[in-house]
Amino acid sequence: MEHLSESGSRPPNNQIICTLVYPIQDMQVLLAKKRRKIGVGLWNGWGGKVEKDDTSVRAAAARELFDEARLHVDPAALDYRGKVTFYNKDAAMPVVVVHLFLATEWSGEVTVEETEMSDPTWWPIKELPFDEMPASDYDWLPLILDGHTIEATAWNGPNQRSISKPTVVRIIE
Repeated sequence: MEHLSESGSRPPNNQIICTLVYPIQDMQVLLAKKRRKIGVGLWNGWGGKVEKDDTSVRAAAARELFDEARLHVDPAALDYRGKVTFYNKDAAMPVVVVHLFLATEWSGEVTVEETEMSDPTWWPIKELPFDEMPASDYDWLPLILDGHTIEATAWNGPNQRSISKPTVVRIIE
């Protein structure tokens, strides 16, 4: 099955398509520390790779949120906020297109098995730990948390702890 982006376009063969979901409640966002793969040890949203059995990017985002945090969300209720294309230096996944979603409605209590993520923590939106997050998040995450839809390109240094050139962000709406 060939996966479509949120806009319906097909990605080039060398790109991996992923999702990130940011649960929002009472002006706080739920983040957790990555335990493996790229960005290990950094605070991040919830997500991962779109799998061949996923029927859409939204379905993949909902599945990943459940797999990693045990939160059930209706894919249709996810608020699409755009995408970031990451060029990752020295990584097993050199080009990753990540579709971004906000979640304000879900059921379940946050539970992690600590294989993918650990230390789930609610952070005030205006006090995010950017010094302990992927470096380019500073350039685009506040925009989506403020309700904008974006398209961005980020060039990450090793393990996403630095950027190798300035992040380009375009506000769509």
